[in-house]
Order: sequence, then C-alpha cells, then structure tokens
Amino acid sequence: MPGWGRRVVFHKDRLAPYHPLSPEQETGGNQSGSPPSTPSAETDNDGLRTKPGAGGRTSGRPNHSSSGVRIRHSLNKDEEAFVVKRRKTVLKSLQKLKIYSKKNAVPNIALLGSGGGQRAMVALLECLVQLDKAGLLDCILYLSGISGSTWCMSSLYQVPDWSTKLGTVKNKIVSRLNGPGVSWRDALAKLKKYYYGKDLFSLTDFWAVLIVTMYVKEIDERTLTSQRCKHRKDPFPIYTVIDKQCKQRREGDPWFEISPYEAGYSLTGAFVGTSSFGSRFYNGSKTKHQPEMDMLYLQVAPAAVCSDAHHFDAPIPQQLQQSQVMGGRVERVVIAAGMRWSELQYFPGAPP
Repeated sequence: MPGWGRRVVFHKDRLAPYHPLSPEQETGGNQSGSPPSTPSAETDNDGLRTKPGAGGRTSGRPNHSSSGVRIRHSLNKDEEAFVVKRRKTVLKSLQKLKIYSKKNAVPNIALLGSGGGQRAMVALLECLVQLDKAGLLDCILYLSGISGSTWCMSSLYQVPDWSTKLGTVKNKIVSRLNGPGVSWRDALAKLKKYYYGKDLFSLTDFWAVLIVTMYVKEIDERTLTSQRCKHRKDPFPIYTVIDKQCKQRREGDPWFEISPYEAGYSLTGAFVGTSSFGSRFYNGSKTKHQPEMDMLYLQVAPAAVCSDAHHFDAPIPQQLQQSQVMGGRVERVVIAAGMRWSELQYFPGAPP
C-alpha cells in the first residue's frame, strides 16, 4: 500500500490485525487454509476458479460478471481498495476525538446490527443517528446486519453518501414507515415478476412481497451491485445470513455474507460475484444464469434462512392456505397473480 513500506494481505476475518505476506504468498501461492484445486476446476494464483483447460492467469481484480467462483481467504480487490480509502476517514475521525493511531495500525471498527424485524430496523437507525451526533459514525469501517437490521441498511444505502446527511435520510425513512403500505395491485405485480422470472419460486418470495412490504412500506427493486461507487463516504455494507442447519447442530458460525461485490462463505473462502448470486454453479463454474436478486428479496432471505426447519416441513400450498395476509386468503393472491398451487415448490433448505 502507498506509504506503508510493505505489502499486507487482507484476511476474511476483517477485524483481525494486518499480516505481512509470506514468501509463498509473495510468489503467488495459495494461502494456507484455502481449499485445494480439483481436477475438474483449477484454481489460479489469485484464488479464482477457472474452467478446465482454460490456460493463463485470471486478473487479480475479480470480474463481477464472471462465471467463476473465487476461492481464497482474502478480500476481493474492490473491497480492499474501499477499505484503504475508508481507513483514512476513520483515522481522521479518531484524531478529532483525540484518539491517536499510527497509519498502519488503524483499528478495524465494525457496527453489527441484530435481528428483530421492524424493532431492529428502527433501533439500528437511531443508534446510527446517535453515533453521528457523538462524532463516532465516521469511525466505522464496516456496517453489517441480519434480518431486521438489513431493512434499515437497505433503506440507508438507497441514498448515496447517506452518512453525510443522516438527519434528512432518517426523516424520510420515518415518514415512509408512518405512511401507507404497498398497494394490493403493486404487490400482485411484484409477485408475478418473481413467479415468472425465476427458476426457483419459494415461500421466501411470498414473505418478501406479502410480509416484508407490510413493515418497510415499499417494494425495493434495486440491486446490491447498483450501490457500487455511490457510497465512498459511508461504511462498507455487509448483509449477513446464518446457515440454519449449522445453527440447529450448534456448530460454529458459518456466516454467509453478501456485499455489493461478492456473496459467499467466509469460512470456506468461496465467493461469487453478487450479480451471479442465485445462479447455478457446478465445479466452480456457472452453469445457468439467473437475474440478480433485488433488495426486497435480500431483505427477507436472512430472516428466512435463520428460521427453524420444522416451520417449513409442509409444502408451500398447505402453509399458505392457512395464512391470512392483507385481509384475505393467500390462495386468492396466488389465483389473482395467475399462478397454480401445483407448481409451487418446497421452501429451500439453504441460502438461495
């Protein structure tokens, strides 16, 4: 890095201190802990999966429309570049608070929002407002959340550089939450888009359109990739999901994370470009492309995946026929949207 005098490697454990590159890493070798390459899909020096027989070196900067899977326990180049710039802001903010740090030892400060539906959404928003008033908001390098906290994050990141005008942004969010909900016609139209535009149509789609919209009062069709380069003065956003199967077995915390650049498991180091999140992959290569998930769907995915599996043992039709949503039977919603019960699938047991 410029002015640092030595190269460093950014680990997926973003809050860990820096570590100099080992001689093996300096020459382009894989880091310890990275999954070994397989005969069916080679791993290049940058940790990017390449198709069999595809010779040559893949660029170190991930191509986010790429069909490959990046396997490496380090940050991608875009996040790395963002962190370098953001760390300068953090350093200045700490100095204003008379907290002094060396340029090569700036602490990695993250704010983590908990789950809890609309309560978590409002709580995180007010916490950020108070941090801003105390002069602490610019000390934050990463902003991460799960479930209801992601509702707050998605609302904030609709506005470029929201942290520079948080008071105004907060008022708009509060005004929206106090306003009218999504109309029946708009909800049906969105449900039809999901139904006819996706290979896998599940209960998560229903939750997004019929439940989440009741709380956030909008249908957010933006995508995470549209946030790139619009938040140079804001913390780096990470939307997180916990694998519910590991939660049930009380194993470690295999977090699944989604950022404007990549989505994947930090535990295994396997990531795909966010624009490809939801597409089908086999042996590290994309086999079928699916449209990028919009923010409405991503606002419900963390909560849905964290839920206990026994809630989804029954087929979707049986569950929905027993549900009351928006003043009428969900079955009527499905019929009005031009769908057939027999075509609905079971709720997926893993992150989409």
